[in-house]
Amino acid sequence: MERYLGFAAAVVCLLTACTRSGHAQAAQAGPQSWETWQPPVVTYPNPNAYDTYLQAIAAKAKVDRAHGHSRPIPPPDALTPQQWWDEGPTDLPPEERVNLYAPISDLIAQALTRPCRLPAPQSYDELFPYYIGFREMARFLAMRAHVTAAKGDYDGAAASALDAIAMAQQVATSRWLLGYLVGVGCEDLGRRALDEVIPGLDRAGCEKALRRLEAIDKMRVPLLETIGGEEVFSRRVFKDLMAHPEKLPWFSDDTMSQDAQALLMAKMRAGSWQAIDAFWQDLRARLAKPYGERGDIPKPTDPYLKIVEPVMSSIWLRDAELRAQSALRQVWLAVRCYQIDKRRLPASLQDLLPDYLVAIPTDPFSGKPLLANAATGAFVIYSVGPDCRDDGGSPIQGNVTSKSTGDIIRTVQPAP
Repeated sequence: MERYLGFAAAVVCLLTACTRSGHAQAAQAGPQSWETWQPPVVTYPNPNAYDTYLQAIAAKAKVDRAHGHSRPIPPPDALTPQQWWDEGPTDLPPEERVNLYAPISDLIAQALTRPCRLPAPQSYDELFPYYIGFREMARFLAMRAHVTAAKGDYDGAAASALDAIAMAQQVATSRWLLGYLVGVGCEDLGRRALDEVIPGLDRAGCEKALRRLEAIDKMRVPLLETIGGEEVFSRRVFKDLMAHPEKLPWFSDDTMSQDAQALLMAKMRAGSWQAIDAFWQDLRARLAKPYGERGDIPKPTDPYLKIVEPVMSSIWLRDAELRAQSALRQVWLAVRCYQIDKRRLPASLQDLLPDYLVAIPTDPFSGKPLLANAATGAFVIYSVGPDCRDDGGSPIQGNVTSKSTGDIIRTVQPAP
């Protein structure tokens, strides 16, 4: 068990730094024994953008090998400000690397025009190395945005950053938690690249980026679908473990004796399946409530759920933050359009309606529209953040956590 928990924590740390109806119906179908339970059948699109992405990942790996390049993944706190977008053979300048990866660009562009569905793993034994490939492609798209902006082509740079965000949404269609977290990491890279570009966009560029970001937002998989997919996955793994008890040592402490492992297996056989039913039912009920009323997931006593719960414990914070960050950038782009047209900042968010926004995007933390504060001369757009309290645009210090106080903000300065 210690081994898996350590692995899960490492994966979550790495990727955050940087089932539709079938699953839902299966989750609501009522209790079944693990012997009779069957996962829902998933239909994949044809052609599937996933296959094209695998081609792009393989093509990039081939280029990297030809140049003797391999990237050890450093811990997030070891990254310098430049490293977040730097990708590829380090003996070549970024401009040459972008040209080197031109065939990968073509494959990514092709994939973005197709529906996408990533396969869920069949067991925890599958580490899915291609997920790291998606992160590398997101870094490449961020690097391409940086290089393109340096040439003065801000529209092209914004398009590349938005490609990374769109790809992140497709990655999240795996509808299980690790795939979702990879999407979070990829979107963070694309969003940081977009932040560098927005101040350089002209009026038409801001409008174009805004409309595309709105369209990407409509692609987002609801969190309940990710939860439904993760439930199917966890049930599949439990069933596999019960049917093949020789796999138990992989989940348990290496120091456990065979007798202790036998007792653990007996306890899981006796109660885990019913505990799994209760766990996911409680989780869905909490997600149906507003963010501030959900509370913490209770720490389970069941040995199998002790494996599952740590990976789920921060999921709705990450989801709310992700949606808030996207909504803030939509308003930021709308404010820039207004600023260019009027040669001044708006007095309030209502000034953006209806010419720039159809409606003010919803703050996922409060369930109400985003807020703004123009009292300082700058225009501060903000979400109330995880404390669900309006702090007037006073920013959260450091990373956003469930205990953070303050607001999640974007600031638009007056034109010089």
